[in-house]
Amino acid sequence: MQQTLEKLQKTETELASLKLDLESQQSSGVNKNSNENKCEALEAKVEEAKKVVQNMEQELSSIRDRLQQVNQKLIEREKAFENLKKENDEIIIERDKLLAELQYLDQYDSALDDITKVTKGSKILIKLTEVTKNRNQLLVKLEEKENHVKYLNNLIVTKDQEKEILMGSYHKLLNEQQNTSQNNNNLKMEIFLRDRKAQQLQKTLEEEIKHHKAELLNYERRCDSM
Repeated sequence: MQQTLEKLQKTETELASLKLDLESQQSSGVNKNSNENKCEALEAKVEEAKKVVQNMEQELSSIRDRLQQVNQKLIEREKAFENLKKENDEIIIERDKLLAELQYLDQYDSALDDITKVTKGSKILIKLTEVTKNRNQLLVKLEEKENHVKYLNNLIVTKDQEKEILMGSYHKLLNEQQNTSQNNNNLKMEIFLRDRKAQQLQKTLEEEIKHHKAELLNYERRCDSM
């Protein structure tokens, strides 16, 4: 994009130089062939400037495509982030339930200990063993859930960082698109005005050439009549 702008600025400078040369030649009465050559060069520079504007429009279209891609990635990241948060919330709820169950089992275990002091019945001992086993299983499951919650929290932090990076790229591309659009509109207007000036100048030159030809023809006729 920077190279395109530099090329357009160079073309504008050349157009201005050609215009000054033409105006200078008109005022000084330079021959018509030189004026025609300058006019053709001016038209060529106008066409070159139009091509530069066309290239800028293509670059602008490319930037818009990149913006759309970044936008799509942001949408996908948002969905993934929401899913992770939902899963994390569900795991936290399940963890709280497990903690409540463990608290109940601890209370039940304490009551069994008191009963064991009073009686050594085999049924109570078997129940105590089952309760202890269930509690240990719940502790293992709770630890797994805690680890998974930590993993999800780390993953959410990573996704947030990726989202910030993508948002930065998105805003950068958006600013670039806005600047390019403004420059493109200004350049189009400048090219349009220069094109009109070139056409007017060409028309003036053609009229002057026609006038010079008529004068030359009259001069030749006078010479022939002498």
